[in-house]
Amino acid sequence: MLAPKRCVLSFSTCLVLMLALRTAAHADAKSDRAIVAEAIDRLSAASAQLAKAANASDARTVRRKLAPAASDLADDLANLARRTRRDTAYDALAKDSIAIGRDASALVDLADEADDKDERKALRAQATALDQGVAIVRKTLEALAARRDDSAAPAKPAPMKKETFDQLVGAIRAESFEDGKLGVVRHAVASSWFTAAQVATVMGLFSFDDNKVEAAATMWPKVVDRENSFVLFQQLSFDSSKEALRKRIAR
Repeated sequence: MLAPKRCVLSFSTCLVLMLALRTAAHADAKSDRAIVAEAIDRLSAASAQLAKAANASDARTVRRKLAPAASDLADDLANLARRTRRDTAYDALAKDSIAIGRDASALVDLADEADDKDERKALRAQATALDQGVAIVRKTLEALAARRDDSAAPAKPAPMKKETFDQLVGAIRAESFEDGKLGVVRHAVASSWFTAAQVATVMGLFSFDDNKVEAAATMWPKVVDRENSFVLFQQLSFDSSKEALRKRIAR
């Protein structure tokens, strides 16, 4: 099989070739994951390079919009690669890649904000290649998810029932101080699973962003629908808090 790190073709061509060879050789599940994770890591590096180029632009809009968007995408892709290596279910990875794909597509339009024609062309080319690479990864994850062995897949945990969750909310509200509220959350996490919407509700029971982030990060390992993580960020008031949560749940 062609070693990923030795591929000197364009990223899209390289990935298609690697996946074709994997299929022909009937590679095992670990090889599947290693190849896809390597491809996603390459995309993350490409997005980081785009962010670096945008930060060096003379166009203020490019520095203010494209650079942070590309940097965030690089972080999201790096997290996706880590989760791929950790045996996260392919269907969950495929769902997460949909939002990542939307973010990648948005970079193409942001690249057009450059004033200089040559710079605009260069940035758009990088963003377009990145968008195409993410699309290939998404399709690959969807294909792998469709071929997974359902009988071997563990049953998805059931989130806390509404009645029990209402009791949890009442117990958190009964605490006078936020440290006490966090204590209740930690106790609940030890034996329960949650939806992202339930985590968002719990976050709303705290007054300060720091404690909202702490509660969400504590519950995150027990979230059953991580593709809905966007509802968590809606509970935070400051960009710095959103970035802090992004880093906490990416670990």
